[in-house]
Amino acid sequence: MHLNVSTARSLGSFDVPDLGNVGLYRVRTNDGKQECLVNVGEPFNAASCVDGALFSRHKASFGIIGVGGNEAVPIRALVVGAVAPGIAHAYLVAVSGVKHEVRINAQGAFVYASAQHLTAQDMPKRLELRGSNNRPVETLVAGGR
Repeated sequence: MHLNVSTARSLGSFDVPDLGNVGLYRVRTNDGKQECLVNVGEPFNAASCVDGALFSRHKASFGIIGVGGNEAVPIRALVVGAVAPGIAHAYLVAVSGVKHEVRINAQGAFVYASAQHLTAQDMPKRLELRGSNNRPVETLVAGGR
């Protein structure tokens, strides 16, 4: 996969306590067949691509990144994502069933950092999407399962 940087569109920059700044972008591949959600920041950079357009199959694109795991930075989950127009609310639901509303910026992007010392029960499991009327639109499961 090779990204066509001339197609990069910023979805925002997010300050994540203890981890620094995370920038999110929508970028097409050189062949134009895929669109990617790209996150850039320390200590990680990642891209998740789909055939066609970012929201051609689902109303959101998101990824979960495990960060830390040492004394300086206890293990936590960083969730980066973007939602399609018309999505007003997004909730991350942990394995335990606890819900956390994520703040969606004006470009439809979000970054969520879990509490430190994450346990298996705290791990995000799904993303629930709701419209402006707060009615369910779609639920996506982490890892596509």
